Amino acid sequence: MKKIIERLGLSVLLLLILLWAGLDALGQPDHQPATIKLSPEGAVDKILRTIGSSHQGVEVRLHGSCASGAVPIDIPSITWQDPVRARDAAVAIRDALRANEQLSVARVSRHVIVVKDAGVRNEVLDTRIRTLELNSESWSPTMIVMIAIRSQEVQETMRQKGIKTPISNGGLAGGVRGLHMPRRIENATLGEVFNAVLRKFGGIVLYDDCSSPDGKALLYVHYYYNLPAK
Repeated sequence: MKKIIERLGLSVLLLLILLWAGLDALGQPDHQPATIKLSPEGAVDKILRTIGSSHQGVEVRLHGSCASGAVPIDIPSITWQDPVRARDAAVAIRDALRANEQLSVARVSRHVIVVKDAGVRNEVLDTRIRTLELNSESWSPTMIVMIAIRSQEVQETMRQKGIKTPISNGGLAGGVRGLHMPRRIENATLGEVFNAVLRKFGGIVLYDDCSSPDGKALLYVHYYYNLPAK
């Protein structure tokens, strides 16, 4: 009789342990979000996957140090933690980038999100362009971004500030079927032109800049199209 009671006691103890383990597992998420370090291009890819084929646009402004060699602008690695599924892309991107103290994420309009490094200089972005003339060959977002960067006003600001573009600006060639910007954009800052491009076409405008103690300053701008619908 004593042995039976002891066996019953052990069985009950084992059952309680298993029950506790099961309850503890229920309180844990199915999986821990993956945390990785990314290059700027890697972060752009993640953001593109987050917004998918929706008509969303993201301006990504990053700041780094001026370097020499194949990569003139050295942007620090960006920490990305796969976000919990969110209905709003801005919330998802903010959640994914929350470990980067220098980065802020804000939705500035229904279709445009801005990811901004606190170190980015605003002189070029705030430069006001009197007129941008567009024609049928410059209706693609890539060409509009390039024309804006090469405008007289922006080039003058860059000359005064000693800022150069070490790499050709732009992105993939080609337009977006059925979407066109106005033939003329007037009295808009460079940042406002980027915003207008993103509202119309979606995608990502990547704006990298850097400065160094010796006075060297560079910027690089690139447009990325949204991922195609599956």
